[in-house]
Amino acid sequence: MYLSYRLTSSLNLSGRWSYGSGEPVPGFVSVIGGAYYITAQRNGTRLPPYQRTDVRVNKSLTYDRWKLTLYGEVINLTDHDNQRYISFDGVDTATRQARITFDRVFPILPVAGVTLEF
Repeated sequence: MYLSYRLTSSLNLSGRWSYGSGEPVPGFVSVIGGAYYITAQRNGTRLPPYQRTDVRVNKSLTYDRWKLTLYGEVINLTDHDNQRYISFDGVDTATRQARITFDRVFPILPVAGVTLEF
């Protein structure tokens, strides 16, 4: 979902919300008691849902032959803990417990920039 609101002729505020149901963890693993184990079902375990809220403000300054836009943005404003699958690191053959590595996609990330159009 994307929303944009023009506060003045040169000042714009916008926001974006993204949602995904969670990608499957590849391979033959399932979660039991918070740990991953080898199972007979392929791609049966999913990562938690992906959510991200971004907000942005733009200020444009227009001149005779060029335009300068200053912007500030905050990515993942709600600090949702979005995970992504990195690798399958092995399995304990005695217990069938799998070792899997995940990583966080984005923490709260402030961004500022300048765009020059001529």
